[in-house]
Amino acid sequence: MPGAAGTGARAVLRFAAHEAQARRRSQRLTAAFAAALLGVVLAVNGAAILMVMLVSRDARWADSWDALHAALPPYFILTNTAVTLLLVLGGAWLEAGRLRGGGAALARELGARPVSADPTGLPERQFRHIATEMAIAARQPIPQLFVLEAEASINACAAGHDARDAAIVMSRGALERLTRDELQGVYAHEYAHVLNGDVELNMRLAACVSGVLVVHQYGRWLTGIDHADGDDPRAGAMAFHPLRWLAGATVMAVGAIGWVAARLLQAGVSREREYLADAAAVRLTRLPDGLGAALRKLRWQQEQSPRGSPGFPGPRRFAHLWFSSPGSWHRWLSTHPPLAERIRRVLGRDARALPAPALSVREAAAPPLPARQSDLAPLPFTDDAR
Repeated sequence: MPGAAGTGARAVLRFAAHEAQARRRSQRLTAAFAAALLGVVLAVNGAAILMVMLVSRDARWADSWDALHAALPPYFILTNTAVTLLLVLGGAWLEAGRLRGGGAALARELGARPVSADPTGLPERQFRHIATEMAIAARQPIPQLFVLEAEASINACAAGHDARDAAIVMSRGALERLTRDELQGVYAHEYAHVLNGDVELNMRLAACVSGVLVVHQYGRWLTGIDHADGDDPRAGAMAFHPLRWLAGATVMAVGAIGWVAARLLQAGVSREREYLADAAAVRLTRLPDGLGAALRKLRWQQEQSPRGSPGFPGPRRFAHLWFSSPGSWHRWLSTHPPLAERIRRVLGRDARALPAPALSVREAAAPPLPARQSDLAPLPFTDDAR
């Protein structure tokens, strides 16, 4: 049927365009993120120079950069830069260390249990079959599969540094409320994150955000806010020394501004990678209605929630890893795009929420589910997104 073929070709082109656009935007945002970190270093140096100008007449009356530089203590700028980078990179290293154990370690930290190689329940068998089909098509190892039993809402997440140590967690609600095509769409979205290197990218950005926050905490230490002891006069005198307090307050402000800027850019990158994963999932499955219906059910779940947001298991620092996360107080700080926009991009039209009751479950006596040929076609993935 020429008409159907033409429609399918236009759909493929549309999702390829979505992928290309999301890649370009995320690359620009990542570059802006690096610029924000550089801005923190420059701002700390600028604040430190102002502190010197308050106490040094030569620095205050310097009429050129060379004269000002000569009035500064030896290696002043180099030392400030080194200390700032040590704080940022050290904080980032500590945060990254929490996730160094790979995807399985994070899955267990969230309380998920591994799926056996031969599950007895139909939902988990479908989960494993879908994972096997995708891995064969992508010519990659099967990720480690986990189920989060305690989560009755629809959700999933991917973790790990690459395809070799990746883990994909599916909530019990997703297994029991989604049809096979819908579950396949959600799995493909998470698997696309792994293949595109999004998980590692997001982990690096989150670590850098934590590192910038250390600058703010260092400023608090300088002011004495966190360690002043009212019963110790020496601690009180040190805490409220005017110059030390002014320097600490300035570093606190720089760290806070830098953290907000880094957090805004991190959220922007995460939103673009969500759009990219949605578009890639449709290309992997060739079934926009599968992922679209799952998003519509997620929207219904959101509307039914008393808090007006979908279920979210685990600490908020892992919000960017999940298929859905609660919105922030401002949309610019949200790690995920609005569900309505995601649905519109996937389906090519606006669509209302779709009820998501628990589906009837048949136990493992049912015959194995065959792999479909469309699922086994080679996947058009490259490493250019890393």
